[in-house]
Amino acid sequence: MSMSVRRAWSFYLRALAFVTIAVIWTLPVSAEPSFVERARAMFPQADYIGAITGSPPVAEIGRAGRLIGYALLTDQVAPIPAYSGKPIRVLVGIDTSGVIRGAEILAHEARNPSSSSASPTRRWRISPHSTPARA
Repeated sequence: MSMSVRRAWSFYLRALAFVTIAVIWTLPVSAEPSFVERARAMFPQADYIGAITGSPPVAEIGRAGRLIGYALLTDQVAPIPAYSGKPIRVLVGIDTSGVIRGAEILAHEARNPSSSSASPTRRWRISPHSTPARA
């Protein structure tokens, strides 16, 4: 193999490696549990968790073909602005008796009094059988 062909292949392989790394670097990495995983934690006995649909937008949760509860995101039902001007996003699980099975703050920004920018706050999870715990 001539020197120019080796250089061309070397350049090609380096460029391919760079592009591959750049693509992998920009892929979204989600260590966060999904909506379904969070709702299942509130209803561990559930067989299925439906998509968020309807008005108000809720996800039906069931077991053995029977409706056992609902999960909703508060910013989709009542987007009330918080101090930062953006609504607080809370996942709420409610069973068919009206008992809140859990609530988890998914997104909230608090305005920093010393600046005009908002900063995210820590996540909280509340379940009916435990004290609030930081996530």
